[in-house]
This record gives sequence, C-alpha cells and structure tokens, in this order.
Amino acid sequence: MNHIVLIAAIGLLSTTAVFAQTVSAPLIVVEDRGGTSALPYYQSLNPRPDQAAPPASMPAPRVGNSADAEAAMLPVRSTQLSPGEVQRRVIRAPGLTALFLIGDDERSRAWLRQRQATLRELQAVGLVINVESMAALTALRRLAPGLTLSPASGDDLTQRLGLRHYPALITSTGIEP
Repeated sequence: MNHIVLIAAIGLLSTTAVFAQTVSAPLIVVEDRGGTSALPYYQSLNPRPDQAAPPASMPAPRVGNSADAEAAMLPVRSTQLSPGEVQRRVIRAPGLTALFLIGDDERSRAWLRQRQATLRELQAVGLVINVESMAALTALRRLAPGLTLSPASGDDLTQRLGLRHYPALITSTGIEP
C-alpha cells in the first residue's frame, strides 16, 4: 500500500513540475499580419496606475417609471423611411415575431384602424418609427387598445429588409402593406 502512495506522489510531483514549466514558457507568435494597434481602444477601459487624474464622476442614473423612459426616447425619426406604398414580398426569417411599422401620420392611423384585429390575432408588436411627442404616441395607442406600440427607429430595418415605406406588417414569411 505504501508503495502505491509513493508512486502516486512521484507522479503528482512530476506533473506539477511539467505544468509549472509550460505556464512560465514564453508565448510563440505563429503569425503577425501587422495592422494598427488596438491599444488606444483599451486605454480608456484600463488606465495605467501611474495616472494621477481621478476618474471623472458620472451622474447617477435617474430611476423613474417606464413612461419617463419612453418620453426620454422621443422624438423618434426614421430618416430612411417615409409613409407610402409597401410592396408585398416573401422573406425567409424563421422565428421572427410578427411586427409592424407605423408612424404618426394619417396613412398609418388608417392602416392601424383597418388591420388591428389581424395584428392582435398575430400578437404583433408595433414599432412607431416616426413620432414627435408622448401625446402623439398615446393617441396612436388609443386607436389600437391591446396592441404593444413602442417608439423605435426603423432605419436599421431599411437596410436589413430593403424597406423604404410604411406602414407595413413583417412576419417570418413576408412583408405586406
């Protein structure tokens, strides 16, 4: 039994010695393609300890309710989208939750009144992509009770989905007016 413990101890000691040598070995650069240093991006994240300047004080975040947070996001302007005729087309976006794009304009209001039953049935989420004030957003919400309407820029969607106009309904299988 003592013989087994002795062999185990020798094995553990040699493994530890090998591990210690590999940990302290210098790194070997396999390939260096050059380029510019990323150091300036990291300096602000981890300032050198020899810098004597104290960190800039940041204002404490204001805790409020969701209405305050929403009002702070307004106005929302999507510069690459405008009210107009949307062309129906097929897309493949499996897993995409149904969503719709509207603005604070007469065309969007009429579309919302006409399509609200379908939108509720699909449990679609509404993005209000052009709205100036909380009062205008509230008025849109009164037109379609039970639907979620959130202010958000739609400019990213123009590039991803090739949209230029709204109102539009976007599902996992298509875009429709």
